[in-house]
Amino acid sequence: MSEKNTRRRYSKVFNPAFAVYMPSALCAVYFGQRADFPPMVLYAMVAVSVGALLIMIGARWRLINELDEFLRLIEVRSLMVGLSVVLILAASWGLLEMAIEVPRFPLFHILTVFCFVYGPATIFFAKRDGEHELEQ
Repeated sequence: MSEKNTRRRYSKVFNPAFAVYMPSALCAVYFGQRADFPPMVLYAMVAVSVGALLIMIGARWRLINELDEFLRLIEVRSLMVGLSVVLILAASWGLLEMAIEVPRFPLFHILTVFCFVYGPATIFFAKRDGEHELEQ
């Protein structure tokens, strides 16, 4: 399958899942702060957002497996950079929380940190390795 068709198929799964994830996650956060909101509805909103997130991860997994070796290498390197930053942040901040008095870091923001690292890492590796690939 061509890269264009692979990415089109990825978008057909990822975009609707993202369109479900964002409002359900935002509603869960907003209504979770209200004491008068029924807990079962809140649990349902969280379940919907987690389900949508799992679909997005599955779509990305399938995309990576269907790409050619060069593009897969770029994706895997970018994932490793994003996961490394998330692990370093979580481990170091967790140690700080146990050792000294620092404010708690909401885990909800870990996905945002990952995305802000993963995106630029993908661009960096694509430009760096793409130019190197063209020279050979």
